[in-house]
Amino acid sequence: LIFGCWDTNVYALDILTGKHLWKTGLVKYWAYSPANCDPSTDGRNVYFTTIPMEENLPDLVCVDASAGNIKWAIRNPGKPFMGLGSIAVSGNDLYAANLPGEIFKLSAADGKEIWRTALGQDAYACTPVVENDTVYASSIWGEVFAFEAQSGKKLWSYSTGRGYLFASPVCKNGNIYISSMD
Repeated sequence: LIFGCWDTNVYALDILTGKHLWKTGLVKYWAYSPANCDPSTDGRNVYFTTIPMEENLPDLVCVDASAGNIKWAIRNPGKPFMGLGSIAVSGNDLYAANLPGEIFKLSAADGKEIWRTALGQDAYACTPVVENDTVYASSIWGEVFAFEAQSGKKLWSYSTGRGYLFASPVCKNGNIYISSMD
């Protein structure tokens, strides 16, 4: 069990015994800690987003799941704050959206940018979802978007109305679901 806390650390516990396995510090300020996002994993690594107070600090972090060592930590390619969304993992690729509404694909191995595209709207709490080689993302202003996973090319967008979208999309059986505040 791996989770982020308000004390700015990430913890790992044995799920059978509750025994503390490791603790790793990620940020300097509690208000922007790894407790703000859901961790994502590929089984070997755990990925976190944070919101650092200074522009030069990383906001995307890869931690070795077995030992808690930071493998890489980068500032997101678009540079503005990440927002409160988490990272989507699909094979060797990571997908994330930052607060000003850029969605990007990164290499899970080193965090290097593969592509980046703009939603054109803020993405306050967006965690992208990847399904059938398509990346789905939402904006705070009520839009849902679909992009080609390989290229980042926009396939379509849909307006849910005037309500805010603080949720992330979910895909099941060829359908996409999202809750809206309208």
